[in-house]
Amino acid sequence: MPLISAARLLCVRHRLREIGTRERLIALSHLSDMLTVAQSALLLAAFERLQQRLLDQQRYNKSHGQAADGWVDLRRLREDERLLLKFDLQQIRAFVQRVRTA
Repeated sequence: MPLISAARLLCVRHRLREIGTRERLIALSHLSDMLTVAQSALLLAAFERLQQRLLDQQRYNKSHGQAADGWVDLRRLREDERLLLKFDLQQIRAFVQRVRTA
């Protein structure tokens, strides 16, 4: 997942020792030039929603005799869920781009 990799890379660059993605995003928010508290909160919320969506999809797949993979079936999402997913992915994309250019 690009968010996990970007947070890991930034922590390595800044010699931060945090291990989990949540902890890394919080630690990065304390570096004024890397990630604001508000940006960190947005990314944390996006990360948690994505994890929940994947888990929900995996449960659904297993209950229907399918493999529990890493894909979310967009057809199963309501319109508001799709819009929020799109927003979350935009936030992640912007963060990954900042990490690439940093």
